[in-house]
Amino acid sequence: MKKSTYGTRLYQAAVMLFWFSQYTYVPHLSAYLKDLGASLTLIGIVTGSYGFTQMLARIPLGILSDRIGKRKLFVCLGIFLSFAANMLFLLVRSDFLLVTARGTAGLGAASWVIITVLFSSYFPAEETTQAISRLSAVNNLGRLLGMLIAGAALAVFSGYSSMFAIGAASAALAFILSLFIQEKIPENRTPMTLKGFVSVIRDRRLLCMACAMLIGQLYIAGMVTGFTPLLATGLGASSFLRSILSVTDIAMGLIGALLAGRAGSDGAGEKKYLFCSAAALSILTVCIAFSPNLPVLFVLQALAGLFSGILTALTMSLAIRHFPGDRRSTAMGCYQAIYGIGMFVGPILVGRCADLFGMKSGYFLVAAILLLIIPLSAAWAREERRA
Repeated sequence: MKKSTYGTRLYQAAVMLFWFSQYTYVPHLSAYLKDLGASLTLIGIVTGSYGFTQMLARIPLGILSDRIGKRKLFVCLGIFLSFAANMLFLLVRSDFLLVTARGTAGLGAASWVIITVLFSSYFPAEETTQAISRLSAVNNLGRLLGMLIAGAALAVFSGYSSMFAIGAASAALAFILSLFIQEKIPENRTPMTLKGFVSVIRDRRLLCMACAMLIGQLYIAGMVTGFTPLLATGLGASSFLRSILSVTDIAMGLIGALLAGRAGSDGAGEKKYLFCSAAALSILTVCIAFSPNLPVLFVLQALAGLFSGILTALTMSLAIRHFPGDRRSTAMGCYQAIYGIGMFVGPILVGRCADLFGMKSGYFLVAAILLLIIPLSAAWAREERRA
């Protein structure tokens, strides 16, 4: 299948709308929960439930997809769950159901395992990094538009319901488009077995990149999604400016994802990109904690978004590109399940630190942990040379 076909364009449109629906409310979720009377710890639990359900679902999802040899079904199901999550947020207010709503969104996001593998199957193996970088850019574009448009609607209508309604509508449209995406089932494939799963989960290159992204998610889920919007509110940001702050992060992440595709495939260039991204994110996380005003916060968030976009796209492609096609869903499921731990733990860890020691303490902790990506990247490079 050629990259320029109508099918790949339709697929990218569905993916863009899917991530649009997932992120319409993200910049305002912590402020919304605080308005409902939630503690910082509860805000962390609601935010973290998104990663918790992904952590549980991604490996079984990848194994099941590889075993039955079908992927479109799971893509459609994931998009439908995003629709359900938006509807739950629109209709419920209790603590338990709010956690359920965010957890349902996480179950929908777990389909990213299959979405990326199905898209990469349209391309030759040697183009995996470029294909996933392109899809990561589409992901970022959908998130950017979702937050921007929903933020504008929130400013106009002055009610949180508008952002959930917009998310539900975009998910419904994505679901319709997903019914028409193309799927090519490999011939003479080998169904996934327990032995095959063990060989995947023990792969050192996969584990290095998954652990690197787990740490990256401590920043992305704990800071960008969880508590930086509260920091911005303390500096005087309105709901619209919170959206613009998140849009800035995502826009720069889109650029970062595209830059990741230029890292080369010799190992050395990719390691350099990973090293620089980890070091820069650590420094910027500390700087964000001390932002004196909104303009400085915007600049720092933009720079951090650029490096987190590089980190996300690179770790994803480097984790799975060496696996054969009938093992890639399982490999991607393992990769995403492991980094899902960071999505779950990050907001809760930062929220607990904030309750006990103040908001800045969470930023310091995450900044220190981010530096562990550097030795993990070096370990990946050694395994790449040995392969």
